[in-house]
Amino acid sequence: MASYAMSQKPPLFTATPTSIIGNTRSHCKTNFDTVLLPFAQVETAISAELSLLRSYRDISPDAGVRKASSTAAAIFGDFVIKASISNDGLFKLVDAVLRNGEHLDI
Repeated sequence: MASYAMSQKPPLFTATPTSIIGNTRSHCKTNFDTVLLPFAQVETAISAELSLLRSYRDISPDAGVRKASSTAAAIFGDFVIKASISNDGLFKLVDAVLRNGEHLDI
C-alpha cells in the first residue's frame, strides 16, 4: 500500500468568538500595504510587459509579430478604457485607506 504525506496540517478547531472576529477584521483591513501597494506593483508589471509588447511593433522583422504587437496594444488600450470608466472601486479603496488615518504621499 502506498504511503502519502500530508501536504498541509489539518485545521485546528480552537477558535473563540474573539479570535473569529479579530481574524476576520485583520483580513479585511485596508491600508497602503494591503491594498494600494499590490495594486501599484501589478500596474507596474503590466506596464513593463506592455512596453515590451509594443516594442515588437517597431523592431521585429517578422510582419506577423508586428501585427500581433499592434493587436495586443489595441486589446490593452480597450481594457484601460473600460477599466477607467469605472474608477469608483479604486476610489473606494483609496478612500478606505485614508479613512483609516494613513497618510499617502501622492
